[in-house]
Amino acid sequence: MIRNFFRHLREATQSIGRNFGRSMLSIVTVGFTLLLVGIFTSVLLNVKDLANDATSTLEVKVFVDTAATPEDQDKLKKQLESIPNVTQVTYSSKDEQLNRIVEKWPVFNIFENDSNPLYDAYILKVDNSINISRVAQDARTLKYVIRANDGGSTTDSLVAFSKSLEIWGTVLIVILVVIAIILIMNVIRTTILSRQTEIEIMRLVGATKWFIRGPFLIEGALIGFLGSLPASIIIYIGYMTLYSIIEGNIVGLDQYSLLPADPYAVYMAVGLSVIGILVGALGSVISIRRFLKK
Repeated sequence: MIRNFFRHLREATQSIGRNFGRSMLSIVTVGFTLLLVGIFTSVLLNVKDLANDATSTLEVKVFVDTAATPEDQDKLKKQLESIPNVTQVTYSSKDEQLNRIVEKWPVFNIFENDSNPLYDAYILKVDNSINISRVAQDARTLKYVIRANDGGSTTDSLVAFSKSLEIWGTVLIVILVVIAIILIMNVIRTTILSRQTEIEIMRLVGATKWFIRGPFLIEGALIGFLGSLPASIIIYIGYMTLYSIIEGNIVGLDQYSLLPADPYAVYMAVGLSVIGILVGALGSVISIRRFLKK
């Protein structure tokens, strides 16, 4: 078995060399196709993760009017705690909020003491996501509450966009993978036609179908793997670079972040290589299977 494997590997590499132009075209095209698969998959997974974070953040942020005295704030906290489905109320001063912002964007350190434009706030934990909207509405009716944020239409739009992207993104990825399979099938078909006489002789002397398939299967897997290499490297370096530039945080949505570069970038790179090999092998199997049925 080992001897046959290396024999088939040698034949596969020789075949790629004999059909260098067509093989290189397929390798480049498969690489570009898998690069698109990697990009769309990265976007799809990150948007889905972001939507999951949005729906799993069971809290309402209530901003307090600056006219409220400490006594008014204490009274407001008790009122907030009495709202149905609220499990916890946590105070967050405007200075604490400013410090968190400055840690991420130092440019905002120009605001100090009385120049701080933010508001004191209460963070309300809610027992279930379906109650968030109603809790926010109840909080808005209380005195000294100037705003209550629950994600509202932004979260709903994000979830809807995520579901739509998941459907169409999956369809697009499947289409790209099918294109890659067809490209490799064309290369393997050309190789089969050029070795048709040799294959007929092997069939006449009793060679098994798997023995005949071997070189073509490895050739397709090699083309898929070689095509996946540049795509895997670009996705790995690109994602690691993007993550380090924005430090994981999505601009304008400081509570959300990209999927961790380590190990996600590694998983994507390895995944693309595996997909390339499987796509190449599948394309070869389909091509040779049609021929061996004759």
